[in-house]
Amino acid sequence: MKLAMLAMLIHPLMILATTGFVCSVLYPLSVLVVGQGLFPSRASGDIVTGPDGKPLAGLVGSEPQVNVLEVNLQVARRLR
Repeated sequence: MKLAMLAMLIHPLMILATTGFVCSVLYPLSVLVVGQGLFPSRASGDIVTGPDGKPLAGLVGSEPQVNVLEVNLQVARRLR
């Protein structure tokens, strides 16, 4: 009886393990590779610069953030 139950569980557990591997390893790696290949300058966390060439904010979470509303107001004033 226990051997029959174990045999019935092997297939679902293999499907679970395969799905987990695809979703947690293969898919993120493929998205990373495609992103780095198609957008190498944007996928690496480059600094965002304003119209005057001064850095506004970084795309990486550890870099200091800038008030977006204030930046938009500054850009709008310069464009007038």
